[in-house]
Amino acid sequence: MFEILVESKPKQERTIGETAISVVCHALLAFATIQATRGGLAVVEDSIIQVPDFVLDQPPPPPRVPADEAARRVAMPVVPPPTAFRTVLPPIELPTEIPPVNLKEVFERRLISGPGIGDSVVGGIVGTPRSMLDPIVGTESFTVDQVDDPAEYIGGSELVYPMGMKMAGITGVVRLQFVVGVDGKVEQPTVRVVSSSHEAFERSATDGIRAMRFKPAKLRGQPVRQLVEQSIRFRLD
Repeated sequence: MFEILVESKPKQERTIGETAISVVCHALLAFATIQATRGGLAVVEDSIIQVPDFVLDQPPPPPRVPADEAARRVAMPVVPPPTAFRTVLPPIELPTEIPPVNLKEVFERRLISGPGIGDSVVGGIVGTPRSMLDPIVGTESFTVDQVDDPAEYIGGSELVYPMGMKMAGITGVVRLQFVVGVDGKVEQPTVRVVSSSHEAFERSATDGIRAMRFKPAKLRGQPVRQLVEQSIRFRLD
């Protein structure tokens, strides 16, 4: 089947030259490997960062204090403990006699405790004497909630219905604000329109208010100025 068996062929022996070449190649390969490893080690050593050593400075010693000054600092003043509450005990024996009365003692009104002062009015503000009340009620204006008796209308001229609005059959309302003085007259500069349904009614309403007369408001029995808000309605009856 086979002319020549595989194992039957004799092996060729390696020559001395081939052996020498093989040794040289292995030596060169080993040398190259050693050099490559040495270079990598050098790279690793170069990449290592050398951290310097830090030495913490010791704090300086505290200044030396003389002995007499140190003694003064150590000697602290002695603070006595706080005093506790003192309990007031009721008398064991109750007095049965009236203490003597000094009939020659002079009466002083300033020693009387209570609200108000001598120069005041009944029902007035606490601490407000009558001498201070008069200028206040003469210059300040009050609202209807602040007075005892509010201002009351007693008469005056009749309101004039605007002719154009009357012929057109238009009704309206004007709300005015004004001050009634202590004499019952409307203070002219204080009249102003708060709101109105039409401007044509405003002139007639303000003219009518300025001619009206009132009973002045009163506060603690004295006439005062009162701030009034009044609505004037124009209707066709």
